[in-house]
Amino acid sequence: MCIVFKVMMSTAGLIFSGLSIYAAYTALKKYFSDRQQRLALLNPFASNFTPRNMDNTIVDCPNANQFSVAGVSIQQKIARVRAKLRMDNENTANIAVCGNSGTGKFNDSDSKNSRSMCFLTVGKSTFINCIRGLPDVEMKHGFIHIEDGPAPVGIMDTTMEPMKYRWPQNTVPCVTLWDLPVVRSMASVNTDYFEEQGLYAFDCLLLLRAGRFTQFDLLICNRAHQYKIPVVLVITKGDQDVESNRKIKRRQLGRQLTAEEDEQVISKTKAMLKENATAELSAIRSRSTNTLVEIPPIFVVAPQSYRDQLNGVLDLGGCPPLETTQLTEHFLTAIVNYRSQTTGDNDKTN
Repeated sequence: MCIVFKVMMSTAGLIFSGLSIYAAYTALKKYFSDRQQRLALLNPFASNFTPRNMDNTIVDCPNANQFSVAGVSIQQKIARVRAKLRMDNENTANIAVCGNSGTGKFNDSDSKNSRSMCFLTVGKSTFINCIRGLPDVEMKHGFIHIEDGPAPVGIMDTTMEPMKYRWPQNTVPCVTLWDLPVVRSMASVNTDYFEEQGLYAFDCLLLLRAGRFTQFDLLICNRAHQYKIPVVLVITKGDQDVESNRKIKRRQLGRQLTAEEDEQVISKTKAMLKENATAELSAIRSRSTNTLVEIPPIFVVAPQSYRDQLNGVLDLGGCPPLETTQLTEHFLTAIVNYRSQTTGDNDKTN
């Protein structure tokens, strides 16, 4: 029987699923608290800083190529991106949730159509909603973006521009998630998405995948490595693979699975998905002129199960959250390490 620890932080009114996430978040919160104290000693006016003071050319709707600027230093590039996105880097960690639309087959009885390829949503908006315990809402005409509200979802990816999301009622004040546009055509995969979206200005990149990992993912990993930015590969919709393998196993045995057998199916499914992802990236690397020093950490997640767990409605017979908890712990810890290892004032912009 799986025991779920519920830890309440009375100061933030936040409930985390798992003691390890609580510890990782506490470390991140302490980083920002200590940093503010250091800044106050160095500059008594630092508390008056707001991201809007950085650039007088702030825009409301960033365009795809607006961050591609030649002839400027990395510090200037970072400052430009943060100003235009109104990114608060002083009080919060900024996490980019990105990915290209995965490819898959149409499930059509016609053999010709079944061989046609289509672009599938990677589930970025759903992931952002689930990790904050919020329900999904359909993208409709007139939708109004609210930072602590749900991200709109749809059959096709709905994100047209970078959108930031906070936890409801500011329960996690030092973490901001950014939903970034996906690559919408194979022709645009070779463009420098990393530069176009200003990914060098974020503290961590979550690279989501629904279909196969592609050349796009390899390029992002390579660019992140050049900037020494933590990047994590996330296999979304792992619950669908688990349920599919459960059905196969039940048919083989002709009965329901025991708890031990079910756990074995889940464990083998996660291992298989990771092995496939590693093989995909290795194959792409072997055909590419760009070399990947090492494959980033890979996590298999079931975000909707994680949301149900947070809200206390997880179906005991359904799929568990898989590695969603471990993923959250990992990127929180990675951000603390990344921030602490930067030079000067522990900040890339200095």
